[in-house]
Amino acid sequence: MPENKNASFCRWRRFGKAGVRLDAEKILYIDPIVIEPGAPKADIVLLTHGHAEHFSPDDVAKVSSAQTVVAGPAACVGLFRLNQLPFEAGESKTVLGVSVMATPAYCPDDARHPKEAGGLGYLIEMGGVRIFCAGDTAVVPELRGLKADAGFLPVAEDLMSARTAVALARDMGLRMAALTHAEPGSALEKDFIELAQREGIAAWLPEPAFAAA
Repeated sequence: MPENKNASFCRWRRFGKAGVRLDAEKILYIDPIVIEPGAPKADIVLLTHGHAEHFSPDDVAKVSSAQTVVAGPAACVGLFRLNQLPFEAGESKTVLGVSVMATPAYCPDDARHPKEAGGLGYLIEMGGVRIFCAGDTAVVPELRGLKADAGFLPVAEDLMSARTAVALARDMGLRMAALTHAEPGSALEKDFIELAQREGIAAWLPEPAFAAA
């Protein structure tokens, strides 16, 4: 899959299975986990759900300052004392000048990710660029019709296949896509790269200074 050389609007790094840091007008973390010492402090932390591989209160604390806004499902953000911002699916809010819309994240055929649990993804707009962070979700009806420029999609056996992820990326109009969950070099990643290339979707790669360790 070709590297997109025009992704300078936002650098990113992945942590663990699905944690992401976005460095743009603001520093955003989505599900910060396995955070190394000295990591930049967040302006905004977005939490998707409470599973242990996504939600680490200790790691949220590592990237938070007194000014950091911690947003996400009420059951998650309620554990923090400062700057809580609960979200429910379908809500849109402006957070420190960043437009954030929460999208539902669930898997109808997976008991670990029921709709009733209130898991979230996010559609984020900074500097006129829309970034979709899917969270732990299948391709569900509520995602139809959403549009974005770039996105993070969860390719894993219990979430999206490579084929369904690429179809969603195409339908959303993504110019660039990055994966969560799939291990680098895995068959899932290779399948996604091959299929995305056929659709003209570029790899949204981390800049060398932010490459995963």
